[in-house]
Amino acid sequence: MALAPDHLNRVFFTTGGSEAVESAWKLARQYHRARGEPTRFKAIARNVAYHGTTMGALALTGVESIRSPFEPLTPGAIHVENANRYRCAFCSSGPACTLACADDIERAILREGPETVAAVFLEPVQNAGGCFTPPPGYFERVREICDRHGVLLVSDEVICAFGRLGEMFGCQRVGSTPDMVTMAKGLTSGYAPLGGVMVSDRVAEPFVDPDEMFLHGITFGGHPVSCAAAIANLDVLEGGGPPRTGHGTRGGVPCGTRDARGPADRRRHPWDGLLLRHRAGEGP
Repeated sequence: MALAPDHLNRVFFTTGGSEAVESAWKLARQYHRARGEPTRFKAIARNVAYHGTTMGALALTGVESIRSPFEPLTPGAIHVENANRYRCAFCSSGPACTLACADDIERAILREGPETVAAVFLEPVQNAGGCFTPPPGYFERVREICDRHGVLLVSDEVICAFGRLGEMFGCQRVGSTPDMVTMAKGLTSGYAPLGGVMVSDRVAEPFVDPDEMFLHGITFGGHPVSCAAAIANLDVLEGGGPPRTGHGTRGGVPCGTRDARGPADRRRHPWDGLLLRHRAGEGP
């Protein structure tokens, strides 16, 4: 946990990303129930966002084409506007982002009833749909909204963690202070199946009591072989791997990467850490 943000000091291990998201939603539900708010079961995610394929994670996924064959899905998933400035329903034609996409989360909470909403699931950079980077102030606004209504904030970092955005965790890059972080892929760099949910001290508190426990389990979660692979992988990352090269760029390209793109492509598709994104309004 030494590599994690300071307030995240406990972890529940899974074997992959979908299981991590599923576990985070279940943990959020049981957390609220343990605090005397059993009606909080809903979760909010963004349109076109991908959060996994198990039934709960798929319900959170905002890609209709991969949801519809399996409906009806787990009830309680609510979808809101994403941070795609080019196609924003609120301010795409304006001179600047108004953070209405963040405010759409609050509108959804109020519409559903704050007493029914357990958590908000957001990727630091939304991968599905074109690597949508958050506008300045986005995650600070979302944190305020969640705190105002007693809703947990989950940073889904199955894709963005472990150097993908130039920091060990994507929330550190975008100024987010989540209550939970889901992770998988980069934890072992794919050498062995392992995922997990990192949890803040506040969320862990109801389960520290000897008479309480998180009533959930994964058959091979925290398998020692996978954990050994993760430790070896993190040793490499700590020693100067992608987290450093993701921020360190030469001409917009991560250090150690040869850029074969032309000048026009470099303008339209700048690097963000180790993710290549499309800059809206500058060509196909």
